[in-house]
Amino acid sequence: MKRFLLLALFLAACSSSDSLKPAPRQFEAGSGSAIDVQLIGQSTPMLMFARGGGLPQQITFQFLVSNDSDETVTVKKIMVYQKGSSPIQLETALSGFDTSIEPGHDAQFRVNATARQLRPARSGDEASIGLKADVTLTNGDSYAYSFDLPVSLAPQ
Repeated sequence: MKRFLLLALFLAACSSSDSLKPAPRQFEAGSGSAIDVQLIGQSTPMLMFARGGGLPQQITFQFLVSNDSDETVTVKKIMVYQKGSSPIQLETALSGFDTSIEPGHDAQFRVNATARQLRPARSGDEASIGLKADVTLTNGDSYAYSFDLPVSLAPQ
């Protein structure tokens, strides 16, 4: 019985080592947070009125990630995805990184995505797509940034 109790205590101690790690946290990126994310460049998808609308369009996003914390952080991945509906559908894009950013410094990141037009353009369509970017650090923390991607309308 004593052996069983010691074995149970040993197994409990071994299995609880992961529980000592802090749980990953999610934050909205912006001024006042430890990490700031800005969209500093992008290619613009084209909304077609006729032929060619079904062809995939390559979209490139360029982000600036600023470390406003007191510690060095390492960006692990950036995921860009669409929120809401639009005549153009962006496929979720995910890029992996291993880039450290010292306190008070910035780093630029590029993420490539594919967009497809789901239907021909109509009068009154929005001229932008609502998107979100999640920047995940190696410590598991994630910073979300919302932005609108402008859409060009092809001439009729």
